[in-house]
Amino acid sequence: MLRKRRAAKSEQFLFSILLLVFLAVLVKKGGEQLRINLNRLEEAISINEKELAKLKGVLKQAGAINSEYEQAFSGYKGLSGSDNLLQELGSIARNSNLNMLSIKPALAEEAEKYRIYAIKIESQDDIATFAGFLYNLTEGLKGIGLERLQIKAQARDELPRISMTLSAAIFKNTD
Repeated sequence: MLRKRRAAKSEQFLFSILLLVFLAVLVKKGGEQLRINLNRLEEAISINEKELAKLKGVLKQAGAINSEYEQAFSGYKGLSGSDNLLQELGSIARNSNLNMLSIKPALAEEAEKYRIYAIKIESQDDIATFAGFLYNLTEGLKGIGLERLQIKAQARDELPRISMTLSAAIFKNTD
């Protein structure tokens, strides 16, 4: 029969040292692998931080562009056709106290995204009132311009007759 042999103290000490060396090698290998993984993570984080900074810059530029777009097109006031345009012109004329005798719109050009109208307006009023109307018109509506202006002087006691042709661009609805 085999008997169990008890390990001597020197053998136990040698076994303990071997076990400690084995554990030290394992810890060293695990530590190196952990360090390598941490370095990779740090590199990935650094790259992602740079990308995030770029994306923040792009978002900031996009916000600025959207703000400029809103500012540029804020004066169009959702005009969708000649009826809305005529109502807006009439409202500006009333607010400017301009005496309009007639207003005649005509479609001058139609493109895929917009229409250009030629509007002939006849009025009889003093020049200061007319100048106020033009100022309010250009401040209130975007995409409108004065194409032709004719002022006919009447007798001294009568107001001058003013004839003008406006050009107005109206964007079509894209809904």
